[in-house]
Order: sequence, then structure tokens, then C-alpha cells
Amino acid sequence: MAKSSPAKTAPKEAEETEGVISPEAQALSYLKANKADHYNFEEEQTDITPTSSLICTAAMDGGVRPGAHRALGLAAGGKTSATLDMMLNFLRKDDGKGRRGFYVKSEGRLSPEVMARSGIKFTTDPEQWKDGVCFIFESNVFEAVFGFMGDLIRNNPTKTRYFFILDSLDMMAKRADLEKGLEDAAQVAGGALITSVFLKKTSAALAKRGHYCWFISQVRDSIKINPYEKSNPRQGMSSGGHGFWTSCRVSATTSFAKPPRTRAVKLSVTIVAFVSSRATTKSMEPRFAIRSNMGAAEEHPFGASARWQS
Repeated sequence: MAKSSPAKTAPKEAEETEGVISPEAQALSYLKANKADHYNFEEEQTDITPTSSLICTAAMDGGVRPGAHRALGLAAGGKTSATLDMMLNFLRKDDGKGRRGFYVKSEGRLSPEVMARSGIKFTTDPEQWKDGVCFIFESNVFEAVFGFMGDLIRNNPTKTRYFFILDSLDMMAKRADLEKGLEDAAQVAGGALITSVFLKKTSAALAKRGHYCWFISQVRDSIKINPYEKSNPRQGMSSGGHGFWTSCRVSATTSFAKPPRTRAVKLSVTIVAFVSSRATTKSMEPRFAIRSNMGAAEEHPFGASARWQS
């Protein structure tokens, strides 16, 4: 008669850990209990948007990724045209399905000519805001603009992807400051504070859910009594505060170079320096031309004037 094999006993270690929750189960339980505080259960929406300049696109490894970005530089340096160019390429993907633009007209300078040259279809009527169309929000109130944008980012049941352009931070103001008289002082750094709070609330959602947000601002000069005095190094001199350097993935700085005289068409050559949000000792400065005097959109070889060319 065959001997029956003795029953296997559990190892001592298993006996000691019996009934104790494992780290992975503990993590899953915590994530389920705090769904509103994280994005781990959401699928990351990877995307890349090129520019109409091969040089510029190559400098950014194929284009811009979702997230917060900033464009700063001198007045009439091509910041609006450059960001509208990227918005057009964004809206053209997938025939515009599930993609919409959102332009904040805080300066009041988006002229019909610029709109026609951009190649983008704009509307100020919410009922006409469909896929592939850019909605113009005419406001310069921080609370209204960031409240609207934040609501679109956080409450998005249709999973629509947005390309935001805020043009520009320099003309934005707090609601309380706008209600004050001209003789009353506005809150110091009030706009920078609200911008920082907005980025804290939406920066992770922008990148995770495939949204783009470009903040446009002007370069500011600092007046020194003694130009030779030592001063602390500053990362940037523009509106919006230093929170951008932590939250933004790409910073584009525009400046002018000497215009070429080899062609009859008037061109303005722009130098764009791209600096990533991470500490780096180098910055890329691709040069490209921006057409500045074209007429209707159909007259431009790329379908819109003020577009980037290599």
C-alpha cells in the first residue's frame, strides 16, 4: 500500500504575514478612496503639434507637447502669429474631431486681418463653437478667464482636447482692481498670484489630458539707478511671475534680427530661443522668417500669412 505524502505546511514567513494587506493592494485601495485627488486611473493623452517651420519643429524634437507653455518677447515680435500657427496645426489633426481652440482676447487686438491670415475659423458665439473651431473669449478679468479655462479642463465629459492661447497676461487684471478708481493702487503681484494658483490647479491635468495652453506676455525692463551694481540673477522679466518656470514645459522668447533684402516680399526675421523648464546651460536659437505683409489667407502659399517659414 502506497504511503500517503504528508500534508504541506505553510512557511513560517507566510504564517506571519497572513491577513496583512500587501503594498500593491494598499496602494490600490488608497487610489480608489481618493479618486478626485489624482490622475492615475486616466489614460495619458500623448500628442505632439508641429509648427510650420522645419527648423523650429526640429529644434523642439518634432513640435510642442501638451501642457503649459509661455511666449514672451518684444511687441510685434510674432508671438500671436506663432501660437496661432501651432493652434492651426493642432486643429487640423484628425480633421479637427474632438479638438477645439480657445483664444482669450484680453488685449482686444485680434483684428479681422490676423484672423483671416491665421487660417483658423473663429467664433464668439458658444452655439457655433464646434470641433475644429476656435472660440474667442473677450475678457481681461483674471477670475473670469481662469475660471472658464479651469472648468473646461477639469469638467470634460466629452474628452475634448483644447488649445488655449491667453493673449496677453499684461492686459489682465483682478476683478477687484478693475472696480477701483484710477487713483487707487492695484494689488502688487496680484496677477502673478492668481496665475500661480491656476497653474497649480491645472498644470498636471493639461499634460495628462492632452491640452495645450500658451501664455503670451511682453518683456519688461527694470530701471536701475546704478547700472554697475550687483543684483540677484532673475529667470525672466515678464508678467505672470516666476511660477511659469516651474510649470511650463517650453518657453519661447522672440526677438528681431536684421531683415533680409534679397527678396521683394517684406520679411521680418525672428530669433526664437527655446528654454525648457528644467535647468539647462544651453538654449536653442533657431532663426526663421515671418511674413508680415500678406493679404487674404488664400494669397499665402501655406494658406495663411504671418506663418512660420524655414
